[in-house]
Amino acid sequence: MHAPSSPLQLDQYTIEAFSFKTNAEFDEAKKGEGILSVFPELLVHKTDERKVLLRLRVRYRPDPSNPDSVPYDVDVSGEGFFSLAESELSPEEERHLLLFNGSAILYGLLRAQIAQATALGPHGPMLLPVANLVPALKRKLKHQAKTALETKHASGLVADSGATRC
Repeated sequence: MHAPSSPLQLDQYTIEAFSFKTNAEFDEAKKGEGILSVFPELLVHKTDERKVLLRLRVRYRPDPSNPDSVPYDVDVSGEGFFSLAESELSPEEERHLLLFNGSAILYGLLRAQIAQATALGPHGPMLLPVANLVPALKRKLKHQAKTALETKHASGLVADSGATRC
């Protein structure tokens, strides 16, 4: 089966900030789920709207109601530099592709880096849970639809009403 390539391509990614702290209360026998938070932001290049920077912050921490459930408190921020080829997608479909697929791609890369770094910790590697990003991203799109045009400059990039942002 031949699958066509996506108009969305990851050109490069970087990790902007990364920290993990060992949870002194962690108990392997009580291992469970923590609280996962994901914060995406899209910035569109000022002069080339086909180039987009996706920032993604991922936080995974112990649940206060079950503080011994996860071995580490993790906070990581990464950036993916994406290009979007011309396609038959509408502008709205392109935004959804960037936000949903781009976030899933970047989340997977950050998830792997967290596992690699925590492997050096006293409790061994921690693999973040597979996340269903759809509900959070839909809330983001709904919030963005209520937001008026805004300019936000960062390294030659601008977030506008056509780009989803946190």
